[in-house]
Amino acid sequence: MPKTIIADAAYGNEENYVYLKEKQIPGIVQDRTYHKEKSWAWKQDISKVGNWDYNEEEYWTCAGRAEAYLPVREPHAHRERL
Repeated sequence: MPKTIIADAAYGNEENYVYLKEKQIPGIVQDRTYHKEKSWAWKQDISKVGNWDYNEEEYWTCAGRAEAYLPVREPHAHRERL
């Protein structure tokens, strides 16, 4: 088994992130939307949950300051070094 996995965005999906985490394999795998998320247009799009604020009381706040109780998932949790 390799010591570390390095892969491009073609392999950046939830299934692969989970596999690496379960097998405890360190991985550097770019997310498929990495370049899009860096664009100005993406950062200004209030429909993207990733642009909302996450509160430790387990709710999200959109740009309009409305609170949304969605399934708890840390923003960009899959981007942690696995």
